[in-house]
Amino acid sequence: MRRTATERSLRRWPSIPTALLLALGLVGLAVRFQTAVLPITPTDDGLYLLLALSGTLLVGGVANHVLTAGRDLPLAVTASTAAAAGRTVESLLAQRDLDDRRVYLPPTADRGPRLVVPDGEGDPITHAERAVDDQTAAIVVTPTAAGMVTRFREHRTDAVATDATHHVDALCDGVTAVYDLAADASGTVDGRQATVSVRGCPLGEPERIDHPVPSFLATGLAAALDRPVELTEVRDDGGEQAYAFTVELRWPAGEQES
Repeated sequence: MRRTATERSLRRWPSIPTALLLALGLVGLAVRFQTAVLPITPTDDGLYLLLALSGTLLVGGVANHVLTAGRDLPLAVTASTAAAAGRTVESLLAQRDLDDRRVYLPPTADRGPRLVVPDGEGDPITHAERAVDDQTAAIVVTPTAAGMVTRFREHRTDAVATDATHHVDALCDGVTAVYDLAADASGTVDGRQATVSVRGCPLGEPERIDHPVPSFLATGLAAALDRPVELTEVRDDGGEQAYAFTVELRWPAGEQES
């Protein structure tokens, strides 16, 4: 999937060693080409050495950035933290005898995004909004991906777009190109429903409540559309394709669509 310049800019900045190697290489090249007015002969060993050294520094800087620009935290730390958060919510669900219906509410002027597990029969989205407004029985927590979505949106120039397909594609790219949570993610939109296929995600147990990838997709879409988004299903597509799963999302009609 092609990445836009804005999305690529969300990659983390080069480290100090990388910047130093690149800077020294560029300085060497600048010095070398400043001497271009002088004819170079085979005896100009110093200039040839400077050119070779500059090239080596530049290659080293690029290699250092590529090889260290992966996940900032060890995978075990990320997986353990996400699993612990999910188990906490699941314990609350068991204590209050609630289903694991999951609705992600968009941020407001005074509150960030929220994950709501509503109490009651009927449409989960309707119950989730009422639960927050009336403070009725429900579980309301901060989504695992709230911080990731906030940072992702801060650097996007097209965050105000209204097309759901556009936002789903951007979030899929965020999963792969920005946060390296999976090797591949692609989505389709049908009306007010989205299906996202994720492949190569090393964070296990995708069905666990508020898994980082479904959480990022649902929280990000809720924030982008400014509507509640229900995570209707997370289906493990493992078997021959390890670390693969599908995420199903839906959202209500907007004011202009009602």
